[in-house]
Amino acid sequence: MIESPPDFLQIQTRSPLVVRDLDILLELQQRCELLVSMTIETDREDVKPLFAPLALGINQRLKALRNVHAAGINTQASISPLLPLTPDFPKRLQRIVDRIYIDSLNIGDGLKGKRSGAIGYAFVVSAKWVF
Repeated sequence: MIESPPDFLQIQTRSPLVVRDLDILLELQQRCELLVSMTIETDREDVKPLFAPLALGINQRLKALRNVHAAGINTQASISPLLPLTPDFPKRLQRIVDRIYIDSLNIGDGLKGKRSGAIGYAFVVSAKWVF
C-alpha cells in the first residue's frame, strides 16, 4: 500500500495489535487519507462477553486508540453493534477519537434485522443509557 496507496484507507479492527505497525501507518498517512477504526461494542465488561467473547478487552482497545490518536492518525470508535453502555462512555472516547460510528444493527445485520431479532438484540439494547 505504501508503494501504491489508495486515496483513502480505513482500517477496521478489534485488535490492539494495530499499534505494532504505527511506523508503517504514519508513513502511509503521508501518502493517503487514513482512518483507524476500532470496534468497541460497549464499555461494560459484563456485557462484552455476550456478543464478543473472543475479542480482547475493552481497556486494551481504548489504549490502542489513544496511542494511534496520539501519534497523529485519524481515529474512529465503531460502536457496533450498539450494546448497553455507561453514560460516561462518550466522555471516555472524546479525547481519543476524531469520530464515533454507531450501528444499531436494526437494518445492518445482513438480514434486515432478522439476525438481530433471533439473538434477542432488541431486548439487550433496551436497557437505559444516555448519550
